[in-house]
Amino acid sequence: MITKIKFITYLLISFSSTSLWSWYYPEHAIIADKALKFLPPQVEKVLNKKYKNFARYNQKKGFQLCDDLNSPFYDDTKEKQAKCVPYSSLAAMASDHSTDITELKSFLKQSNSSDSIALQLVRGSQDHWQFVLGRMAQEMENDKIISDGERRNLLRRLDIFLTLTDPGYLTRAKGGVTHFSPGDDDIRKVLNELVTVGRSDNALNQFIIHHLRSLQHAALARKSKDKRDEYLWIAFLEHAFAMHFFQDAFASGHIIMFDPYLTAESSYSRLMRHDYFNRNGISVTRMLTPISCSFSRMMKNAQYIPNFSDICWTTYGDAFLGKGDGMDLQKAAEGNAMVQAQFAMALSPQSFKKYGDIEYCRKNKKATSDILDQVNAFPYWITPVEAKGNRRWTCRERTLVINGVLTAINNLTKIKKITAINSNSNDPNPKIVDKETLGNPIDKCVATDQWKIDKKVIRKTSRYCPSGKAIYLGNPGTSLIRPFLASWPISQSDKTGFFGKDPFETGFSWQLGLTTPYIYRFGDFNKSQLGANFQGGVSYRLQHVLASDPNFGVAELWAGLYNSGVFTVKKAIPVSMLTVDFRTMVPTMALTALFRKLIYAIFIKDRPSYQSLVSQFDMSLFVFSGFRWNYQFVILDNTRQIGGWDIEVINLSFPLNDTIMGVERFSRIPTQLRLRMGRDTYQDAFTVGLEFAFGVSRPF
Repeated sequence: MITKIKFITYLLISFSSTSLWSWYYPEHAIIADKALKFLPPQVEKVLNKKYKNFARYNQKKGFQLCDDLNSPFYDDTKEKQAKCVPYSSLAAMASDHSTDITELKSFLKQSNSSDSIALQLVRGSQDHWQFVLGRMAQEMENDKIISDGERRNLLRRLDIFLTLTDPGYLTRAKGGVTHFSPGDDDIRKVLNELVTVGRSDNALNQFIIHHLRSLQHAALARKSKDKRDEYLWIAFLEHAFAMHFFQDAFASGHIIMFDPYLTAESSYSRLMRHDYFNRNGISVTRMLTPISCSFSRMMKNAQYIPNFSDICWTTYGDAFLGKGDGMDLQKAAEGNAMVQAQFAMALSPQSFKKYGDIEYCRKNKKATSDILDQVNAFPYWITPVEAKGNRRWTCRERTLVINGVLTAINNLTKIKKITAINSNSNDPNPKIVDKETLGNPIDKCVATDQWKIDKKVIRKTSRYCPSGKAIYLGNPGTSLIRPFLASWPISQSDKTGFFGKDPFETGFSWQLGLTTPYIYRFGDFNKSQLGANFQGGVSYRLQHVLASDPNFGVAELWAGLYNSGVFTVKKAIPVSMLTVDFRTMVPTMALTALFRKLIYAIFIKDRPSYQSLVSQFDMSLFVFSGFRWNYQFVILDNTRQIGGWDIEVINLSFPLNDTIMGVERFSRIPTQLRLRMGRDTYQDAFTVGLEFAFGVSRPF
């Protein structure tokens, strides 16, 4: 028995890669959408214009991009939903649905008359999100919130759709740890290894590589007519990868990992820890703030202490975005806005030059301050508490920071091109980023003899630093990465002291069924029989990522009593059987993928109005029901009880929304249509038969 359980566990792990994404598709897109609302209008205007020109040019080549930056991932008015791939969805598809920009680009292009894979993913995810919002609204009407169990169940239903549309979804990042924040390594060590050996096995270094590459090629595109379109493709798609990994940094299940959970051998324990903390959340703070959350809370009325909510909040993970007070969505969106602001400056530095002019700043302090907030490597919360007045910036200081960013971006065009990497590979990428390009993203204080700047600025900023040093605001040496380290979330407490894991879901499910089989016998005795049967029993299921309905976990053992009245031409035969079924839905994936492709090709391909059929079909699961042993208690001897074809409508199960064996779950009510094929033989009382069965499940 133990061997069998281990085998099933290994089987589950091999199909569970999707559970290790940080946010799931709709959440990634929603964070990116929300981030646009945190951009100053002048930044959003530049980014929208550049993206519109890029998208419209490539629409003519068959790429199904929306040409409006603000086309949302989801619009609650179905008629207004854009029939294209929104800008925000690029962040959702980066890495989770593509290992690099080449694969992502191929997903965006329409194939003949068929929609691109990217657009299929968008439409399916939109249908899913519409259902999720509907369920949330229903619960709110009853003054309830959607349960954790149902959230996970809905996520797994989408997992199935995403896997059918993009077969690589389950396996693309198998064994990889690139979507997790660095373990318990010192951050200096992590960054130093990025420079020395090209370490890229964590979300921070992945973000740095993709972000710098996007900025570099955005800047190069301005200077090259021949390769402008090629460089813009690299810039926009690498930008999508950068947004994706920076979003990953805010997911609780990815913050909480440390070294023992980030090895190839720890996949199972990593998965359980990941799921547990995504659901329960963790309290986080900013990486570079010197002020603890407890001190900030205690001194909340002190003028020189950062606002508690600026540096401390609770964040959740995939399928649980916004579960608490919504601060996890807000913080992730604010961070993503910073990524997009730097990208806009790389696309059009001319649009931001005026903000580096002191006289302009003095006349337009609000506008200049808004730009500063998006690129500031020295937010007020990272300065020591003794530095009163640390929230005030003069125009001289503001312009130094903004000009420093613009110069640092331009300097990227003078170095060797940063090469593309596999976003899901743990392998190092030597010489990918050099020390000068990275800058000094950690130390805010440098020796004053290393730079030339207004002495008044040195005197003011030196009060935050040890003797002989001051905060560096000018050029050269501005680190483009420091603003993101200043905002990067880390656990408030030592994460090695956190314990928690979600086991694979197991539990009992009561079931009732009514079957009305028509049985065709192979023999010449009573060829046709019509039965009216009642079935009840209990199942014990083991389910994880692939599960979405109570009867169809990855593996399930079902036992029940089968009471039948079989009506033949001559007489009625009452029969009672104790049935034992073993079921699995692993082969379901291949069957559903095949039938879905056929239905799309035959009915949907050239009929956009039938698109809803696809989403309805995706909710139908082809089920391999395994093997069934029948222990029969037959009143009349010498009757044929098993054999031929047996078509049944079976297993109307009660919905289950409860905590069983310590695991909260929510299950839908499925109806299953089964076709059984069994042995044609005479049966005596207390004999055993064997059947093979498969069927279709449709939740309602």
